[in-house]
Amino acid sequence: MVYLPHAKTIIGAAQARGHPVPGVYADPPNVRADLVQTYEAFGQVSTCRPAGFGGEGQIPWTVIMQYADYLEMDELDDRAEFTRLIRAMDREYLEVRAEQQRAKSK
Repeated sequence: MVYLPHAKTIIGAAQARGHPVPGVYADPPNVRADLVQTYEAFGQVSTCRPAGFGGEGQIPWTVIMQYADYLEMDELDDRAEFTRLIRAMDREYLEVRAEQQRAKSK
């Protein structure tokens, strides 16, 4: 199992203060070692997600390409796979958020 960045620090700080451990740290996702970089990249590019009256939007392609540049991905096949994986995670994220919004509005 691979832990999220800074997980030990966050868990320790919560426990030291007598607070519950935040959900994603209490039950971290099981990320394959070869996908950790992409998983962490998703967390970073998600901060550039546009928001509007309809809620959160899709991560812009330009942001994904900028992050691929940051990772020094030069091969087109690597960039295509990276984009495909980020888009797949983004679709799941947006679906969960939409479900949360629907449940809230009931």
